[in-house]
Amino acid sequence: MNILFRYTSLIGLLVVLANSIAFYLRAERLGNREPEKRAGYWLIAHSWLLYFGGLALILAAGELLGLATLNNPRPTGSVLETRVPLTWFDWFALGVIAVVFVRFSIWLYFRDGAELLVAHNEMLNGMPGSPTSAKILWPLAVLACVGSVVYRLAG
Repeated sequence: MNILFRYTSLIGLLVVLANSIAFYLRAERLGNREPEKRAGYWLIAHSWLLYFGGLALILAAGELLGLATLNNPRPTGSVLETRVPLTWFDWFALGVIAVVFVRFSIWLYFRDGAELLVAHNEMLNGMPGSPTSAKILWPLAVLACVGSVVYRLAG
């Protein structure tokens, strides 16, 4: 069971790659069915691989090289010492995640990203039916991510 926790980011990378394959196959199928939406379907598939695949690759590389403690805190040597300081790589990874979140937020709110996601909701199962609901759900997802990092940092 320890191996699952030790290689969490590598497993995450494999899941993201599997989802990317599924998105590309779905984009191809939906693009053939609705050629006028083909560019939007491919944009979603490419963006998923670029942003989430890139993040997963960075996290997996840090974990496999032993640079990261964010997902797998090393033993502290004392039961009283619950917090393990983050490494430089952890801070780098958190910075990259923040940049991706800000980039997606700008796209979603100011570059009609929510409208594109709603117009191509066949690509993502469970996507909200209106741009407003997409714009409301995104900050909640960010809040959950920030909360988990704060919890990790607070020990």
